[in-house]
Amino acid sequence: MFLVPIPVLILLGLRVQNTLHEPVSADGAFSVGSEVAHRAVFLVDLRKPVDSLYESLPGDLLDDVSKELPADTELRVFALSAYAEAPRTLIGRMCKPYENGDLVVETAKDRNGSEGDCDDLPAQISGSLRTSAARFCHRREAVRRRIDALAAQGRGRVATDAYLVEALDETSRDLATSSVPASLYVFSDMIQHADWYSHVDLQWDEWDFTEFAAARQAETLSVERSVPSADLPVKVFYMARAGTTASEAPQLKHKRFWTSYFGDAALTFEDQPTMADFDAEPLMDIPAPAELAAYERERVRYTSELVEKERAELEETRRALELERAQFAEREQALRQGELRLSEQQRQLVTREREFEARSGESLVRRPVSPNAANKAHEATQSHETPSTRRSTATPKEDY
Repeated sequence: MFLVPIPVLILLGLRVQNTLHEPVSADGAFSVGSEVAHRAVFLVDLRKPVDSLYESLPGDLLDDVSKELPADTELRVFALSAYAEAPRTLIGRMCKPYENGDLVVETAKDRNGSEGDCDDLPAQISGSLRTSAARFCHRREAVRRRIDALAAQGRGRVATDAYLVEALDETSRDLATSSVPASLYVFSDMIQHADWYSHVDLQWDEWDFTEFAAARQAETLSVERSVPSADLPVKVFYMARAGTTASEAPQLKHKRFWTSYFGDAALTFEDQPTMADFDAEPLMDIPAPAELAAYERERVRYTSELVEKERAELEETRRALELERAQFAEREQALRQGELRLSEQQRQLVTREREFEARSGESLVRRPVSPNAANKAHEATQSHETPSTRRSTATPKEDY
């Protein structure tokens, strides 16, 4: 299979988009002297088939959207493309130069009490208003034919992609640069179908916005994510799908998912007729039931081995702690015994010292002095006397 490089795909997507751009001519531009006072985008998702009975529905909604818009509004209509790098294609641009009330003439004979539109231009309006209104109506009809053609081309199609998030991100970035008020209209079943996230490939109870946000952050094409402005009114013409979002619980979860995506933006859902389910090529790498079963068995085996290993490590740690505790107890016991021996030795030492002191005192008090010892002491004293000393102590002679 031949793979086209991403830069070539981007260039191809832009070239395809440029071929569908309408030149800004008198049919699409404002009249001289007029300025854009409001911008609006109508995003049409026809990457999945629409029931043949309702193929005209997106065109009808274009008419309804244009009626809601105030005067001097630039309305651009985009369709989802097949390229994630260029996720939307411009299929028409028109400028509404009037209010619908301007087309109502009180004295008109054919007035039916409703606001005027392209199919009900009173004869009494001014020539300039009639010209600008007719130009706008012609432009809108041309865009509607293109939408009808795209809807017819999708009949019985197998959905290969639906880069809805990418298109909404690009639209949000585009409208964020507008210096005038803006609004967004979306015709879609709001089913994203890409390889990084797909409402088709996942079960409805797996539509978790937190997991989606993580996948969106990791996706290289979604690095430059854009949060819709809180001042942006968003109206979603919501098509439920039989077999999935037609049921209450899946639809509620689906709408909550997109409410989280749009954040603080003023979001409203306008339910449309339920469409049939469709076939789609799987894009996400989701394992088959047999693979899931094998994975679960391997997970259980690995978990058991891990638990057993942890149990053995805990048992070894417990034994080591017990051994260390026993050794510590032995050391503590030996220390106590040493302290007791030391205490006993100190006690014995103190006792002996006291006994010694007692015996020494008794010997000094009770020991007698013998005569021989006294004489010897006297002789020792005499022997130490000098002659001069002896003379001084002798009896002096009388001098006659």
